[in-house]
Amino acid sequence: MWRLKVSEGGGPWLRTENGFLGRQVWEFDADAGTPEERAEVERLRQEFTRHRFQRKESQDLLLRMQVRCIGGNTGRLMLPTKHLSSLRSSLRFMQCTQIVFIYMQYAKSNQRLSPSTPSMKLENSEEVTEEIILTSLRRALSQQSTLQAHDGHWPGDYSGFLVIMPMFIFSLYVTGSINTIISPEHRHEILRYIYNHQNEDGGWSTHVLTTSTMLGSCLNYAALRLLGEVAHGEEDALSKGRAWILSHGSAAALPQWGKIWLSIIGAYDWSGNNPIIPELWMVPYALPIHPGT
Repeated sequence: MWRLKVSEGGGPWLRTENGFLGRQVWEFDADAGTPEERAEVERLRQEFTRHRFQRKESQDLLLRMQVRCIGGNTGRLMLPTKHLSSLRSSLRFMQCTQIVFIYMQYAKSNQRLSPSTPSMKLENSEEVTEEIILTSLRRALSQQSTLQAHDGHWPGDYSGFLVIMPMFIFSLYVTGSINTIISPEHRHEILRYIYNHQNEDGGWSTHVLTTSTMLGSCLNYAALRLLGEVAHGEEDALSKGRAWILSHGSAAALPQWGKIWLSIIGAYDWSGNNPIIPELWMVPYALPIHPGT
């Protein structure tokens, strides 16, 4: 089971000027958690995979299950009284037709969520008053305070940009350290992450909520191969990714910096890269000579 560590160092070679404030690291501990907790983690994983095409962004549920155990903020985050008057003036110009509240299971079980702030449930035809809005804001702020770590920052997942992980894998590969830096547990989670964000058409997007792109597809496909993944038939995820790339112009249709990365790992010949002068980055992106096209 993975455990969240906040504001802790990582050995004698890692230094900081602020006591590692804001640093969050996931550490694997095979013996961590109770059988019930490990079963809940697995359930959440399977649920995310089942609904990955409808809810693509991370909900940070594994993190939020543990944030209470690492000394989260125990105080209430209230709306400052001195700002209420200006807020009330602004709210009078707002036309609110419907308010939807979503409370996660971890938040309901968090005892630091102030019970004195009532939950507001409105019917579609019910009028939204100023008091209802202010009460809802107070409850939302109280809930948000329960997710704050003891060092003051809010831990969270940064996974929306789907080409960062492949670039990390490429860097480890060319330095010959991929098997040294990435443990079997990390490798397993990286593969899970890449496969979970594969689109229904077989490709990968550049950002988690967009359609498949050649940049996202080529880089994530190459990362999977470098991690040791092989295709099994024509209907598995890796084969679908390869089929999407070939049906959309192959790696020759990559933007320039994608070709550079594939050339670095030896998967694309350097002769296929266009020479780049620094001034080209200053021209409008719409021009075909821009390196990003």
